[in-house]
Amino acid sequence: MNIFTPEELAEIAAADAEIEREFKLTHQELVESEARDKAALKDKSYMERRRAQNRAYYWKNREKILAYQKEYRAAHIEETRAYHRAYYAAHRQEACAYRAAYEKAHADKRREWQRIYRERRKQREQDPKGGHE
Repeated sequence: MNIFTPEELAEIAAADAEIEREFKLTHQELVESEARDKAALKDKSYMERRRAQNRAYYWKNREKILAYQKEYRAAHIEETRAYHRAYYAAHRQEACAYRAAYEKAHADKRREWQRIYRERRKQREQDPKGGHE
């Protein structure tokens, strides 16, 4: 979804090129700019203000944001699936190790879950309709 026409994109590219030609920072200005950026990021009040602004924007535009996300997911479902498959394939061993460690650390939860699962399965086998008629 592109919000600019090809002509507008060409105009933006030309303006960017002109800015790049004319706008030059000295090394000292660049160092000072980076220092200001780092200081601003470390400033808690700045970060809290930004978080509050982002949160306020989200709640003000929530329906529009959710609609856009839903539209994007629908339009890019295959790309998203391919990305997740590739990511899982690349990180499979990490995921397996994480699951194994979690199950070892939470063995009691796992046993309880299995007990409940078996009970429900047994009930379904005894009453195939599941109590729904």
